[in-house]
Amino acid sequence: MSHFSKIEHRLARCLSGNPRVKAAAKATWQRWSYLLNRPNFRRSCHYPIHSLGHPDSASFFGYYGHSPASPDSRRLLWHETNADTARPPSYASAIDIVLADHEGTPLSRWPTRAFNWQQGARLQWVDAQTLLYNDFDTSEQRYVTRLRDNEGRWLRDLSKPVYDASAQSGLAVSINFERLALLRPDYGYFARPGHTTSWMPSDDEDGLWVVPLDGTAPELVVSLSSLAEKSDLKGDQHKVNHPMLDPSGQRCVFLYRVFEHGRRHDSLWLLDIETGALTLLVDTGMVSHLVWYDADWLIGYMRARDGTDGYYWLDRSGHLQPLAERKLDDLGDGHPSVNSRWVVTDSYPDKARLQHLRLLDLGTGSVEHLGAFFHGFRYAGPQRCDLHPRFSPDGQAVFFDSVHEGFRRLYRMDLREPSS
Repeated sequence: MSHFSKIEHRLARCLSGNPRVKAAAKATWQRWSYLLNRPNFRRSCHYPIHSLGHPDSASFFGYYGHSPASPDSRRLLWHETNADTARPPSYASAIDIVLADHEGTPLSRWPTRAFNWQQGARLQWVDAQTLLYNDFDTSEQRYVTRLRDNEGRWLRDLSKPVYDASAQSGLAVSINFERLALLRPDYGYFARPGHTTSWMPSDDEDGLWVVPLDGTAPELVVSLSSLAEKSDLKGDQHKVNHPMLDPSGQRCVFLYRVFEHGRRHDSLWLLDIETGALTLLVDTGMVSHLVWYDADWLIGYMRARDGTDGYYWLDRSGHLQPLAERKLDDLGDGHPSVNSRWVVTDSYPDKARLQHLRLLDLGTGSVEHLGAFFHGFRYAGPQRCDLHPRFSPDGQAVFFDSVHEGFRRLYRMDLREPSS
């Protein structure tokens, strides 16, 4: 495997204070490295994989935190579009939400205008009977959440777009997707024409919201101004991103990101929704992708206090310990998902433009390489296609997005037995 070296990663960190220079240097170096390491295949995988969605359309699920399969495995969800997903989303366009049976035969579809290529419309199963996704209400000129049952029947709308939801607590959490459109277009929404800072609420009126799934009024539980007061950093801009509810739905971790002269500083916070207590878990400058393992532990890629980047166990007090003797750290950052004793994660394209899927057995510590998939240069920046692996409820399959066939597709990998 043609991985990036520690020297290359250190150079990238040194350039993080100048995003434009970093982006130009990165693009040049990636193309030169690819010419030296060009692979002779687009897919290498020992397990059978099957694509989902209409063969003439692009299909994808989005982020790694939720599975396309319902908890009872009877239904599947994905996004589908005829648009070119290598180009930025257009505020005037819509993509489809597809509800299908367990074999992938479509049953219903609906349009949404609240989406991006990384996370779609935050499509997710609340439970086996209920699904939700974000949309833009053109009559009210605001982003909302649509709830439907597993037959596709509309249930109700929520007055805020949801990032994560819990059937256990009956609560969801929301953030400002238009602020993200300005500060991190990868995860923002663009349905409102001419989205600008004129639409931004004040720091006292923006931040992290709790949204009851029964449709009662949302509540701003952590404001940006309160986070700025608690943080030692005073940057030019700031935002909340990636809130994730724990298995009980009563606690939420989220990233607070501060930008100062182009340099980003991440801190990770834990909110107890019932008491409102806030705990600073990690404040080392870099926290990336996380997943709740259980109610007490998270697994994620972040920077430890000694400056070492890697995968770690993290408890609710902020204690860090390396995951699996650092066996996953060699490929750098990825998107971990868990199912019982198993962790599946991916990598960003290496020098050969290959993205890798790996499976960690927490019981034995062994790591299995599931496959490598080619990612061309046409899909770049906010239009890139991360694999974003997610388990099926029974752990016997992994769903992932990929562009190894030349266009964005959702795939299901059957882990029950390797291909012959």
